[in-house]
Amino acid sequence: MKKLPKISLFLTTLFFAVIFSLTYSYASHPKETVFLSPLPTENKSKSNMILIKSINTNNFQTLPEKTNILLLGLDARKGDASPRCDAIHMITIDNTQGIITITSVPRGTIVNTPGVDKESDYISNACHYMGIKYAVDLISKITGITPDYTVKVGFSQTLGILRMLELPTTPALEFLRNRSLPYGDNQRSHDQALFIKDIIAKHASDISSLPQPLRYILYQMVDTDMPYNTAETIFDNLAKEGTFKNPGLITLVTKPDNSYNLQNLHFDPDIYASGDWMKNTDYENYQKDLETYLDNLLLKSEDYIASGNVQDSFKLLNVPFSQQLWLQIDATGKRNDYHYRLLTDYVLSNPDKTQNSFLVEDFVKEMKTEKQFDFETKGENLLKTLHV
Repeated sequence: MKKLPKISLFLTTLFFAVIFSLTYSYASHPKETVFLSPLPTENKSKSNMILIKSINTNNFQTLPEKTNILLLGLDARKGDASPRCDAIHMITIDNTQGIITITSVPRGTIVNTPGVDKESDYISNACHYMGIKYAVDLISKITGITPDYTVKVGFSQTLGILRMLELPTTPALEFLRNRSLPYGDNQRSHDQALFIKDIIAKHASDISSLPQPLRYILYQMVDTDMPYNTAETIFDNLAKEGTFKNPGLITLVTKPDNSYNLQNLHFDPDIYASGDWMKNTDYENYQKDLETYLDNLLLKSEDYIASGNVQDSFKLLNVPFSQQLWLQIDATGKRNDYHYRLLTDYVLSNPDKTQNSFLVEDFVKEMKTEKQFDFETKGENLLKTLHV
């Protein structure tokens, strides 16, 4: 794969920061998003608005004095349509002063979910048993903050973003999910928030230099309801206020309040520079198991399509395709091949013809950006078959 512009150390914060830099020429292809309706824990007056000038468009836009963004890292097994909320961070931006507050909720926070056993009754499982909207309502109650927007990311998207930015994928993900420390989930949640702070303070100012096609590909890896113009305006305002160069403007909070003496643990990608982590037996088995799963999935879907049972093929592929499981394959050739084959079967099964065209167009753009010309050609040919 061609080397892409490098920004060191980019994971959880990318899900936050990349949203604020994603205004691009492909905005005519809006993503299908899920709009949440959390409990109203605070009143917002339309009069509490400020006027901001966008650096890129030179236009003036209005922002509320504060913007709340809920970042959810979702843990869903292969083909599982009911994920758990593995990372929960409410990011509050004071647009008048450039101050950011990251309010983290540990995944093991006890809640009161109807019909759930006491030993399993915590916020992460509320997402799984009752749905994300229900969990967002609980998060609003715990933090006292209503999110204006949500950003949702799964394992596959996380690994894909890390890889594009030339970071050690599995080690970074393991660091952010590590609970084998004193205070368990509380320490892990704090580690994630500190990681976000590190990235915003050290690297967010580099994001705007990314080429538009790359920003587009990154954006496609997350699910958010934030409009493009809002993202651009907030990002420009934070840059103007000097937030990216002053970590003192970024505060970390944990809710519910706790008195744990948490450590400030920072992820260091340099210790994985040798690549030895890819020789680990567990890692190798994980890659092989995923390939076997995808091979079997494709064989079954191809049989359905060949026999005319496209509805069964669509049911089979819908969740795994939405999870973008090919992103978990590290070998470039194999990853692109699985992506293309899954895409082909999906668009041959999916009744939404408009969505199919957008999906294939996105694949072609991605392969062109990565200079994977063989797959770019395959995508173009697939697109032609859709228009016949």
